[in-house]
Amino acid sequence: MTSGKKLDRETVDYLRTLPEIVRRVQGGRIYYTNSFRTQATARYAMGDRPVDIFRDNGIGPEVIGYKRIERCIARWKETRTNYPQ
Repeated sequence: MTSGKKLDRETVDYLRTLPEIVRRVQGGRIYYTNSFRTQATARYAMGDRPVDIFRDNGIGPEVIGYKRIERCIARWKETRTNYPQ
């Protein structure tokens, strides 16, 4: 990751307890499962707020920060637009 806050050991350990949501955590980056990405983008398309989607799955902004959440949704939304499923 080129900018932003590094994930501390406690956060990394917590994220690893969420295998349905987080595929892996490596080098300060969080890699999400395809099923979570699909669910999150579908909920976002229905009008849910990104922070609510992540918080409902145990990884709210108090865990990973607002910026990571907003960037994930923006990136996934762009991917979904370019490559519809």
